[in-house]
Amino acid sequence: MDLLLTCELSAVRSLPWSLMRHSQPQDSQATPRQLMYQGRRLARHHFLTCILQISNAQVKTIPCLTRTPTRWAAHKTIQLLRNVCVRHEQEYHDNMYKYKELPSGNGFGSSKPLTRILHLEPGQQDDPFHARLEVANAEKAAPYEALSYCWGNEEPNSHVFVDGAALPIRPNLGAAIRALRYPDKVRRMWIDALCIDQSNMAERSRQVRYMRLIYKYCSRVIVWLGPAVSGVEEAFKAAKQIVESEALIKQVSSAAVESNHGRKPVDASNQIQADILYNIQQSLPKSSLQNLCDIFDREYFRRLWVLQEVVAGPRPTAKCGELEMPFLDLASCGAFISYYRHERSTVSRPNAFVWKILVSDRDRAHSKAGSHVEGSIGSLVTLLENLRGFKTSDERDRIYSLLGISDEGLQPMKTLTHSIPGQYLPLLHKQTTTVQNYINTHNALRDFTTPTELRPDYAKDTAKVYTDVTRHLIKKPPGSLIILGHVHHHRDPTPGGFPSWVPNWFEPEIYQSFNTVRYYEAGRWHLRNVPLWRIRPVIWSEAVAHPQRLSLEGFPLGKVQLVTDKIALSDFQRGSPEAVNEITRLWSQLFPFPMVPRPAPAYRSGEPLDEAFCLALSAGRLGVLIHHVAGGPGAGGSMGLLPQPPLLKRQVGEQITRRGIRGFLAILASHRGQPPPAPHPLNGWSLEDIDAWYTGAICFATNRRAFVTDTGYLGIGPNIMRPGDEVAVLYRGTTPYVLRRQPDHHLYIGDCYVQDDGIMSGDVASKALEGVGPSLGMYELR
Repeated sequence: MDLLLTCELSAVRSLPWSLMRHSQPQDSQATPRQLMYQGRRLARHHFLTCILQISNAQVKTIPCLTRTPTRWAAHKTIQLLRNVCVRHEQEYHDNMYKYKELPSGNGFGSSKPLTRILHLEPGQQDDPFHARLEVANAEKAAPYEALSYCWGNEEPNSHVFVDGAALPIRPNLGAAIRALRYPDKVRRMWIDALCIDQSNMAERSRQVRYMRLIYKYCSRVIVWLGPAVSGVEEAFKAAKQIVESEALIKQVSSAAVESNHGRKPVDASNQIQADILYNIQQSLPKSSLQNLCDIFDREYFRRLWVLQEVVAGPRPTAKCGELEMPFLDLASCGAFISYYRHERSTVSRPNAFVWKILVSDRDRAHSKAGSHVEGSIGSLVTLLENLRGFKTSDERDRIYSLLGISDEGLQPMKTLTHSIPGQYLPLLHKQTTTVQNYINTHNALRDFTTPTELRPDYAKDTAKVYTDVTRHLIKKPPGSLIILGHVHHHRDPTPGGFPSWVPNWFEPEIYQSFNTVRYYEAGRWHLRNVPLWRIRPVIWSEAVAHPQRLSLEGFPLGKVQLVTDKIALSDFQRGSPEAVNEITRLWSQLFPFPMVPRPAPAYRSGEPLDEAFCLALSAGRLGVLIHHVAGGPGAGGSMGLLPQPPLLKRQVGEQITRRGIRGFLAILASHRGQPPPAPHPLNGWSLEDIDAWYTGAICFATNRRAFVTDTGYLGIGPNIMRPGDEVAVLYRGTTPYVLRRQPDHHLYIGDCYVQDDGIMSGDVASKALEGVGPSLGMYELR
């Protein structure tokens, strides 16, 4: 023991007094001698923890201990140290704070939102943290503030002493508490790391269901962005100026609508907005704009959980050190930040821009008008797709964190009645909304209305959570397969783990979804002709017996014969030699003859083959509809899908697409010294038309592969597709899908676009159900 005591004493003496002062379990009534012993006890814990880690290694890997007379003596020394360490480790954990279990409920399907409220005791800047925890009903509790912050990846480095027992906290929370603690009075707060027993999985699951109510009933949400470093004050001032300018943009837009008889003049309004944004950029110092960008680069703006906290809670206030401003004003600058940085993504929206949209959707979320789900900012399907760039510490929280702000999480009863036809549907929706709003307010768990798949349960692993949610989103009315468009395989699917048809939402998107706008209905037409029971029972019955399987009805379009390399158009300007060369290179990987002079063979539909190829790259007219006619994925400032374009816009999109392709082929011919094709019969073509088509091609073709099937179909599909894969239409799907045959099932590879209006519109699927055209079959996906 002499060796142990000598080492321990050296370790204690070597520790800086500042570390002992901040980490020791101080008691405000303790004497100096008691404080010394408390500090020595914590120092001993740090030292013995290190020895315990060393003692778990083999003796031969510790040269310094093999200098004793024999290896046997070294082994005995390590055993002695380890036994002391184990006893001390147990003693240390015995002195940690022990949570008392919260009541779980007061009856079947009913539970009060019981949680703990932290009473943070007053103290000066360097004083240790002291607090107590009170069990309270969130909706009836005395006023409290809820903290919204990032946990961080660092290990705990300090403690909060609750009733004299220690609770470890991480650096970012420690900094927040130090900045928020009052010097002369108690502060009532809700902080998830302290008010939830994080080691109790059952309690975590229950508290996650309460989360929306906890933030809804707090007096204020404090958004902790971190310490106030140099430039934060300047950034906050810049944000306030941008908010004032955006108010001017709204006034200009409203005036433009009024002067245009209630219709928004898109081009003029967008130009005015661009001019105002440009003037803001020029009037603000570059340092203030960069400092504001630095604020949006903080970890907080990339975390998923915080979205629910600021959407559900009242008066969110951004706080950096001692500086603060309304958080919604700060977040609304997200669109300007994207504009200033020239952020342009062919796949997903930049996070800064998403925050701007969330501010707009939050206002709608608190509206009770119409059939809108109060508190929701969109359907779970669209939120999962649009928020894929955000982060979580636990990947199951990608689902759980959105339940408190999504239609399915807040009103599951209403989302299950969408397919009920007839004149009574609006009345049913109204009654359902009234009942569910009452349940949401007075019954936090809502177990008797919430499907099992949507109940937070940390006893399930990530694959089980994602599989259950995916199956639920498929089987709920109207039974759409839109969720399959979320599957972006980064590598070939393999047996085990996630089924191939279940999205890995924690992996980044690879390419733009075809479902950004409600346009194509390749496999959905049957819903107008055939009862749902014809296809639905297979999905329901498999959930328990074979949870990894998904069986769907459909028909084949052919086998993939040739595929191109992964398409990369985003680095090139439209009409440039690089763009022309890239497209002709892709062509050469599918066809044995050049693109210029114009090929003699026609496409299977009778249209020129080169035009069909270009149409495939832009997913038909969809690219133009989104980026030119509909105003882009951010049109309307909403997280939801863009609505089905009206017939006139679809016709305009068709004309722009055709003119743009003819114009591009004319440029291609001129680069090769060949005569251009005949101009489009309506107004020829312009550089704006080419730009509109090429922008659509960049949007949908980037990171995909072009392909041709053995039946002559052209299209673009997922980047892991290969020759031999099958292309099929699955009923309830919006597009065709690429599948890979296995001995007794298929692997799901991804969605695709096929250049055929009859297929993409659903006409072929409708005829197949009537016995005309391809024969139907069952596809079992695993």
